[in-house]
Amino acid sequence: MERKPEEIRQELQDKVSRCNMILRELENNQGFRAMLEDFNKTRMNIDNNWQFIFEPDKLQEMRVTKMAVMSILNMLESYEHDKNTAAAKLVELDNEDKIISGDFDNG
Repeated sequence: MERKPEEIRQELQDKVSRCNMILRELENNQGFRAMLEDFNKTRMNIDNNWQFIFEPDKLQEMRVTKMAVMSILNMLESYEHDKNTAAAKLVELDNEDKIISGDFDNG
């Protein structure tokens, strides 16, 4: 089932608004910044000590922990990217008649 342009536009606007709110609230939040510092220390601890772990289960636990930590450390950048992507799609949606698609037959 194809969605109407109005539905897509509203979804994109909601995405931009949500990302803006999250970024605004977290970027200058002292508690969040302190938490990121702690997670960065955890990441550095894993990076500096993985070679001393010889137990496969503990190594796997470190890998999973590092992936989770990296996800948290990259959270603001992910929301910024999502916001920019949604905003770019909104511009495309609002200017469909002005965007010239490429002529791929004459390449």
